[in-house]
Amino acid sequence: MNEVTLRDYLRVAWSGRWLILIATVVGIVVGILLSVARSPEYTATARVYLGQATTVAGVPVQTPFTNPTVAPLALDSDQIVRRVADAADVTPGRVRSAVTLTAPRVTGTAGNLPTVITITSTDANRATAVAIANAYADNVLADVSAAYRETRKVYEGQVARSGREVESLLAEATRLRTRLASASPGQAELIQLALNSAVQQLEDARQEQADQEVLLRKADQVEAPQALTKAERASSSGTAPKRVQSIVLAALIAMALGILATFVWRGSPAARAADAGRA
Repeated sequence: MNEVTLRDYLRVAWSGRWLILIATVVGIVVGILLSVARSPEYTATARVYLGQATTVAGVPVQTPFTNPTVAPLALDSDQIVRRVADAADVTPGRVRSAVTLTAPRVTGTAGNLPTVITITSTDANRATAVAIANAYADNVLADVSAAYRETRKVYEGQVARSGREVESLLAEATRLRTRLASASPGQAELIQLALNSAVQQLEDARQEQADQEVLLRKADQVEAPQALTKAERASSSGTAPKRVQSIVLAALIAMALGILATFVWRGSPAARAADAGRA
Protein backbone atom coordinates (compact mmCIF):
# COMPACT_ATOMS: atom_id res chain seq x y z
CA MET A 1 0.00 0.00 0.00
CA ASN A 2 1.40 3.42 -1.01
CA GLU A 3 1.97 5.84 1.85
CA VAL A 4 0.51 9.35 1.32
CA THR A 5 2.69 12.23 2.51
CA LEU A 6 2.35 15.99 2.68
CA ARG A 7 4.64 16.22 -0.35
CA ASP A 8 2.03 14.38 -2.42
CA TYR A 9 -0.58 16.97 -1.54
CA LEU A 10 1.80 19.83 -2.27
CA ARG A 11 2.63 18.28 -5.63
CA VAL A 12 -1.06 18.18 -6.58
CA ALA A 13 -1.57 21.78 -5.38
CA TRP A 14 1.49 22.89 -7.40
CA SER A 15 0.12 21.24 -10.50
CA GLY A 16 -2.95 23.49 -10.26
CA ARG A 17 -1.05 26.60 -9.24
CA TRP A 18 -2.39 28.66 -12.13
CA LEU A 19 -5.97 27.79 -11.23
CA ILE A 20 -5.32 28.70 -7.59
CA LEU A 21 -3.61 31.95 -8.62
CA ILE A 22 -6.44 32.94 -10.96
CA ALA A 23 -9.04 32.15 -8.29
CA THR A 24 -7.13 34.26 -5.75
CA VAL A 25 -6.85 37.20 -8.14
CA VAL A 26 -10.56 36.95 -8.91
CA GLY A 27 -11.27 36.93 -5.17
CA ILE A 28 -9.17 40.07 -4.68
CA VAL A 29 -10.99 41.84 -7.52
CA VAL A 30 -14.38 40.82 -6.16
CA GLY A 31 -13.38 41.97 -2.67
CA ILE A 32 -12.28 45.35 -4.02
CA LEU A 33 -15.49 45.80 -5.99
CA LEU A 34 -17.66 44.84 -3.03
CA SER A 35 -15.80 47.09 -0.59
CA VAL A 36 -16.10 50.02 -3.00
CA ALA A 37 -19.70 49.38 -4.02
CA ARG A 38 -21.02 48.67 -0.53
CA SER A 39 -22.31 51.71 1.32
CA PRO A 40 -20.51 52.22 4.63
CA GLU A 41 -22.37 51.69 7.90
CA TYR A 42 -21.80 53.77 11.00
CA THR A 43 -21.79 52.38 14.53
CA ALA A 44 -22.29 54.41 17.71
CA THR A 45 -22.21 53.10 21.28
CA ALA A 46 -23.63 54.30 24.60
CA ARG A 47 -23.52 52.61 28.01
CA VAL A 48 -25.89 52.87 30.97
CA TYR A 49 -25.36 51.58 34.51
CA LEU A 50 -28.70 50.05 35.48
CA GLY A 51 -28.21 50.48 39.21
CA GLN A 52 -28.17 47.91 41.99
CA ALA A 53 -31.32 47.32 44.00
CA THR A 54 -30.86 46.23 47.63
CA THR A 55 -32.99 44.95 50.46
CA VAL A 56 -33.64 46.91 53.66
CA ALA A 57 -30.56 45.20 55.10
CA GLY A 58 -28.46 46.36 52.15
CA VAL A 59 -28.19 42.96 50.46
CA PRO A 60 -28.04 43.25 46.63
CA VAL A 61 -31.03 41.80 44.80
CA GLN A 62 -31.92 41.49 41.15
CA THR A 63 -34.83 42.99 39.25
CA PRO A 64 -35.83 42.57 35.59
CA PHE A 65 -33.90 45.77 34.86
CA THR A 66 -30.73 44.75 36.73
CA ASN A 67 -30.43 41.08 35.76
CA PRO A 68 -27.92 40.88 32.87
CA THR A 69 -29.84 37.99 31.31
CA VAL A 70 -33.25 39.64 31.40
CA ALA A 71 -32.38 43.34 31.13
CA PRO A 72 -31.79 43.43 27.33
CA LEU A 73 -35.20 41.82 26.84
CA ALA A 74 -36.96 44.04 29.36
CA LEU A 75 -35.50 47.18 27.79
CA ASP A 76 -36.33 46.14 24.22
CA SER A 77 -39.90 47.39 24.50
CA ASP A 78 -42.17 49.00 21.94
CA GLN A 79 -42.65 52.01 24.22
CA ILE A 80 -38.92 52.75 24.32
CA VAL A 81 -38.55 52.14 20.57
CA ARG A 82 -41.37 54.59 19.79
CA ARG A 83 -39.94 57.28 22.07
CA VAL A 84 -36.47 56.82 20.54
CA ALA A 85 -37.95 57.00 17.03
CA ASP A 86 -39.64 60.29 17.90
CA ALA A 87 -36.47 61.71 19.44
CA ALA A 88 -34.25 60.68 16.50
CA ASP A 89 -36.92 61.56 13.90
CA VAL A 90 -36.88 58.10 12.30
CA THR A 91 -39.32 55.22 12.04
CA PRO A 92 -39.63 52.61 14.83
CA GLY A 93 -38.60 49.93 12.33
CA ARG A 94 -35.35 51.76 11.65
CA VAL A 95 -34.66 51.92 15.38
CA ARG A 96 -35.25 48.19 15.79
CA SER A 97 -32.96 47.31 12.89
CA ALA A 98 -30.26 49.67 14.18
CA VAL A 99 -30.11 48.89 17.92
CA THR A 100 -28.50 45.94 19.68
CA LEU A 101 -28.59 45.65 23.48
CA THR A 102 -25.97 43.61 25.33
CA ALA A 103 -25.09 43.15 29.00
CA PRO A 104 -22.04 41.30 30.37
CA ARG A 105 -22.66 38.11 32.30
CA VAL A 106 -19.96 36.95 34.70
CA THR A 107 -19.89 33.20 35.28
CA GLY A 108 -19.12 31.68 38.65
CA THR A 109 -20.58 34.56 40.70
CA ALA A 110 -23.64 34.91 42.88
CA GLY A 111 -25.44 36.69 40.07
CA ASN A 112 -25.98 39.97 41.91
CA LEU A 113 -23.26 42.07 40.30
CA PRO A 114 -24.24 45.52 38.99
CA THR A 115 -25.27 45.46 35.34
CA VAL A 116 -24.05 47.76 32.58
CA ILE A 117 -25.99 47.64 29.33
CA THR A 118 -24.30 48.54 26.05
CA ILE A 119 -26.45 50.15 23.38
CA THR A 120 -25.01 49.73 19.90
CA SER A 121 -26.62 51.61 17.04
CA THR A 122 -25.72 50.86 13.40
CA ASP A 123 -27.11 52.98 10.58
CA ALA A 124 -26.22 54.16 7.09
CA ASN A 125 -26.24 57.75 8.37
CA ARG A 126 -23.56 58.82 10.83
CA ALA A 127 -25.65 61.43 12.66
CA THR A 128 -28.64 59.10 12.88
CA ALA A 129 -26.54 56.33 14.42
CA VAL A 130 -25.35 58.71 17.14
CA ALA A 131 -28.85 60.14 17.70
CA ILE A 132 -30.44 56.70 18.06
CA ALA A 133 -27.77 55.44 20.49
CA ASN A 134 -28.06 58.51 22.73
CA ALA A 135 -31.85 58.64 22.62
CA TYR A 136 -32.06 54.97 23.54
CA ALA A 137 -29.63 55.51 26.41
CA ASP A 138 -31.72 58.44 27.69
CA ASN A 139 -34.92 56.40 27.60
CA VAL A 140 -33.32 53.38 29.25
CA LEU A 141 -32.00 55.63 32.02
CA ALA A 142 -35.44 57.20 32.48
CA ASP A 143 -37.17 53.82 32.77
CA VAL A 144 -34.71 52.22 35.19
CA SER A 145 -34.54 55.41 37.29
CA ALA A 146 -38.28 55.40 37.95
CA ALA A 147 -38.04 52.62 40.54
CA TYR A 148 -35.00 54.19 42.18
CA ARG A 149 -36.78 57.52 42.61
CA GLU A 150 -39.35 55.79 44.81
CA THR A 151 -36.56 54.17 46.84
CA ARG A 152 -34.81 57.52 47.22
CA LYS A 153 -37.98 59.10 48.56
CA VAL A 154 -37.90 56.57 51.40
CA TYR A 155 -34.27 57.44 52.20
CA GLU A 156 -35.07 61.15 52.06
CA GLY A 157 -38.04 60.63 54.39
CA GLN A 158 -35.84 58.85 56.92
CA VAL A 159 -33.27 61.66 56.81
CA ALA A 160 -36.00 64.29 57.24
CA ARG A 161 -37.61 62.39 60.11
CA SER A 162 -34.32 62.02 61.98
CA GLY A 163 -33.63 65.71 61.36
CA ARG A 164 -36.96 66.71 62.91
CA GLU A 165 -36.20 64.48 65.88
CA VAL A 166 -32.85 66.23 66.38
CA GLU A 167 -34.51 69.66 66.21
CA SER A 168 -37.19 68.63 68.70
CA LEU A 169 -34.69 67.23 71.20
CA LEU A 170 -32.39 70.24 70.76
CA ALA A 171 -35.30 72.55 71.57
CA GLU A 172 -36.22 70.42 74.60
CA ALA A 173 -32.63 70.53 75.91
CA THR A 174 -32.54 74.30 75.47
CA ARG A 175 -35.85 74.68 77.34
CA LEU A 176 -34.62 72.49 80.22
CA ARG A 177 -31.38 74.48 80.52
CA THR A 178 -33.39 77.68 80.75
CA ARG A 179 -35.59 76.21 83.47
CA LEU A 180 -32.56 74.84 85.32
CA ALA A 181 -30.99 78.29 85.54
CA SER A 182 -33.96 79.67 87.47
CA ALA A 183 -35.14 76.52 89.29
CA SER A 184 -35.31 76.14 93.01
CA PRO A 185 -32.92 73.64 94.66
CA GLY A 186 -35.75 71.14 95.01
CA GLN A 187 -36.65 71.32 91.29
CA ALA A 188 -33.09 71.56 90.00
CA GLU A 189 -32.31 67.90 90.62
CA LEU A 190 -35.36 66.70 88.67
CA ILE A 191 -34.73 69.13 85.83
CA GLN A 192 -31.08 68.05 85.67
CA LEU A 193 -32.14 64.40 85.32
CA ALA A 194 -34.54 65.34 82.53
CA LEU A 195 -31.82 67.41 80.84
CA ASN A 196 -29.34 64.53 80.97
CA SER A 197 -31.91 62.23 79.41
CA ALA A 198 -32.69 64.78 76.67
CA VAL A 199 -28.99 65.26 75.91
CA GLN A 200 -28.48 61.49 75.60
CA GLN A 201 -31.48 61.17 73.32
CA LEU A 202 -30.16 64.09 71.28
CA GLU A 203 -26.82 62.35 70.78
CA ASP A 204 -28.58 59.17 69.69
CA ALA A 205 -30.80 61.13 67.30
CA ARG A 206 -27.79 62.89 65.78
CA GLN A 207 -26.10 59.52 65.24
CA GLU A 208 -29.27 58.21 63.61
CA GLN A 209 -29.41 61.27 61.37
CA ALA A 210 -25.78 60.76 60.33
CA ASP A 211 -26.44 57.07 59.59
CA GLN A 212 -29.47 57.91 57.44
CA GLU A 213 -27.47 60.51 55.50
CA VAL A 214 -24.76 57.91 54.86
CA LEU A 215 -27.39 55.48 53.58
CA LEU A 216 -28.74 58.15 51.24
CA ARG A 217 -25.27 58.92 49.86
CA LYS A 218 -24.56 55.20 49.45
CA ALA A 219 -27.81 54.79 47.55
CA ASP A 220 -26.88 57.62 45.20
CA GLN A 221 -23.47 56.07 44.59
CA VAL A 222 -24.45 52.40 44.29
CA GLU A 223 -28.16 51.99 43.69
CA ALA A 224 -28.79 54.97 41.41
CA PRO A 225 -28.73 54.26 37.64
CA GLN A 226 -26.55 56.58 35.60
CA ALA A 227 -25.34 57.15 32.06
CA LEU A 228 -21.72 56.02 31.85
CA THR A 229 -20.91 57.06 28.29
CA LYS A 230 -22.82 58.78 25.51
CA ALA A 231 -22.04 58.44 21.82
CA GLU A 232 -20.04 61.41 20.56
CA ARG A 233 -19.20 60.01 17.12
CA ALA A 234 -19.78 56.89 15.05
CA SER A 235 -17.15 54.57 13.59
CA SER A 236 -17.43 53.64 9.92
CA SER A 237 -17.29 50.19 8.38
CA GLY A 238 -15.70 51.80 5.31
CA THR A 239 -12.36 52.64 6.89
CA ALA A 240 -9.20 51.51 5.11
CA PRO A 241 -8.30 48.71 7.59
CA LYS A 242 -11.79 47.25 7.36
CA ARG A 243 -11.76 47.43 3.55
CA VAL A 244 -8.39 45.66 3.49
CA GLN A 245 -9.75 43.05 5.88
CA SER A 246 -12.70 42.39 3.55
CA ILE A 247 -10.39 42.09 0.52
CA VAL A 248 -8.03 39.69 2.31
CA LEU A 249 -10.96 37.58 3.46
CA ALA A 250 -12.34 37.39 -0.08
CA ALA A 251 -8.88 36.41 -1.40
CA LEU A 252 -8.49 33.64 1.21
CA ILE A 253 -11.93 32.23 0.41
CA ALA A 254 -11.17 32.28 -3.32
CA MET A 255 -7.79 30.61 -2.75
CA ALA A 256 -9.44 27.86 -0.71
CA LEU A 257 -11.97 27.30 -3.49
CA GLY A 258 -9.13 27.18 -6.04
CA ILE A 259 -7.28 24.55 -3.98
CA LEU A 260 -10.46 22.52 -3.61
CA ALA A 261 -11.12 22.72 -7.37
CA THR A 262 -7.53 21.60 -8.04
CA PHE A 263 -7.90 18.49 -5.91
CA VAL A 264 -11.23 17.70 -7.55
CA TRP A 265 -9.68 18.16 -11.01
CA ARG A 266 -6.37 16.42 -10.37
CA GLY A 267 -7.63 13.93 -7.80
CA SER A 268 -6.43 13.70 -4.19
CA PRO A 269 -3.35 11.59 -3.33
CA ALA A 270 -5.39 9.60 -0.80
CA ALA A 271 -7.95 8.62 -3.42
CA ARG A 272 -5.18 7.66 -5.85
CA ALA A 273 -3.48 5.52 -3.19
CA ALA A 274 -6.77 3.79 -2.41
CA ASP A 275 -7.35 3.04 -6.10
CA ALA A 276 -3.81 1.71 -6.44
CA GLY A 277 -4.29 -0.53 -3.40
CA ARG A 278 -7.49 -2.05 -4.80
CA ALA A 279 -5.75 -2.63 -8.15
